[in-house]
Parts: sequence; C-alpha cells; structure tokens
Amino acid sequence: LWFGFFLAAAGGVLAIGHAAGILSSRGGTATVAMVGAALVNVGNAGGRFAAGWACDHFAPGRVATSAHLAALIGFLILIFIPGATAGLISVALVGLSYGIASGTYPSAVAIFFGIQRYGRNLGILITAWGLAGLITPWGAGWLFDRSGDYVLASILGIILAVIGIAVSLCIRHPPTEA
Repeated sequence: LWFGFFLAAAGGVLAIGHAAGILSSRGGTATVAMVGAALVNVGNAGGRFAAGWACDHFAPGRVATSAHLAALIGFLILIFIPGATAGLISVALVGLSYGIASGTYPSAVAIFFGIQRYGRNLGILITAWGLAGLITPWGAGWLFDRSGDYVLASILGIILAVIGIAVSLCIRHPPTEA
C-alpha cells in the first residue's frame, strides 16, 4: 500500500506543482494556466469523493488501479496530443488520479488493518505522500530545466503510473464478511 500510494502521489504532486508551467509551455495563456491549476484541484477533490464511494463497492486494489490508469492516460496525453486544451484535460486527469488514490489508499488501510490500528498505519502511509512531495516536483523541475519542456517529466509520470498499475494489481482482495 505504501509503495502504491507513493507512486500515485508522486504523479499527482508533479501535476499540481507544475500545472501552470505545463500549460504555459504548451502555448496556454496566463488564464489557461490559472484554470489548469484549478482543474488539477477540482479533479483531486472529485477523485476523493469518488474513491470513498468506490471503496465501499469495489475492492481497493481495483479502485487503486483506476487511479494509476487515469494518471497514465493524463501523462500520455501530455506527450502525444499537442495544445493547451489537451494539457487542460491531462492535468485534470492526473488531478483526478491523485484524488482517487488519496481516498483509496487510506480506505485500504482501514479495510486491511482495521479501525483499531488505523491511526498508526495511516501515519505510516502518509509518509509516502511526504516523500513524493519532496522528490517529484523538484525532479520534474530539474528535468524541465535540462530539456526546456515537460516531455521527460511526462515520461517520468508514465513510468510512475505503469509501476503503480502493477503494484495495485498485487493488492489482495479484502476478506468477505460472513
């Protein structure tokens, strides 16, 4: 769970930290960049609400897989579809992914470890978010400074998402209640 959340958070904070830059580099105006920064967070909020509902109806591993898949699609759009409009869709999808993961992985902690041990285990899980927040925005900025665009940062996002899909597919199904 920790590694899966790290991977999802890494892609999410990359998009949150660089949404305005991503859109500006794709020819977006200052207004488009501002809207993109807002869309990342709208996607994030919507994903959190959706994940809460989804984790009540589906296995957490499946919901987590959908989070990583949304990030993969978002980063693929950044690489293969030019323009600011595609960039807006992309950052919104990555924000949605981040929100789904941010609701799913803590829910999985409760499902697998129980409410009695939730606080301690959630604290451990959240360190994944902190580490992702320290590494990925800085790494994406470093890649941008070296290349002058966000292609390498998007490739990093794709790699994180693909590994995240593989990790989320390994999350076992919770035991069924009698």
